[in-house]
Amino acid sequence: MTGTTWSQNVRHSIISILDGISATRQEVLAPFPADRVGLLLDPPNFISPALYPKRDEEIRRMFRELGGRIHLVHLKDMKLNASGQSVDLPGPGGGEMNYPLVISGLRQLDRPITCIIDAHQGRNT
Repeated sequence: MTGTTWSQNVRHSIISILDGISATRQEVLAPFPADRVGLLLDPPNFISPALYPKRDEEIRRMFRELGGRIHLVHLKDMKLNASGQSVDLPGPGGGEMNYPLVISGLRQLDRPITCIIDAHQGRNT
């Protein structure tokens, strides 16, 4: 991946691995109790440029498929860059993250879940 940063390469690899492998993910996690082995939900890491137009549907799918395993949520904004080739991370409030949708999904889980927010203004990695 010429011209991309290390973190963009890692993010692309994670998306490639996670995209369409729900059954495998469930098989890997199945032996472990959900209250002991969980996941960090970080929506921008699941949203590739190709999925960006359907990002709200993907967030709903994340909650539907992973809800019982979500232990921590990283509230991080995202925005498709001008070239449409990558999803940038502009900092809280600087992108197009549907925060009401994420908060609604968290409320539906009906249990306390820690959320973290960090700001890297102007950083697109």
